[in-house]
Amino acid sequence: TNAAVALTRLSFLNNIGSDRGVLHSDGGSLIVTASYFGGNVADSGATISLGPAAQFEAINCTFERNQARAGGGCVRSATSFPITFKQCL
Repeated sequence: TNAAVALTRLSFLNNIGSDRGVLHSDGGSLIVTASYFGGNVADSGATISLGPAAQFEAINCTFERNQARAGGGCVRSATSFPITFKQCL
């Protein structure tokens, strides 16, 4: 779908996933602002998992101690769109 989702001032702590991480989008726009992602674990893409039609932007977010067995501890992406991080740690 082409839906737009905006998430602000959230904490995602110590989540455990199998196939995908804390947030997953197959399409549309996902914007996360002033949020914290810490200690999340997944088999693939522990924090953000993006499908082929997804757009993602993180603004003023903190990512720490996230782990994945494959596909990235922070982002696992199959998208052809840009992935943007602004003022993130």
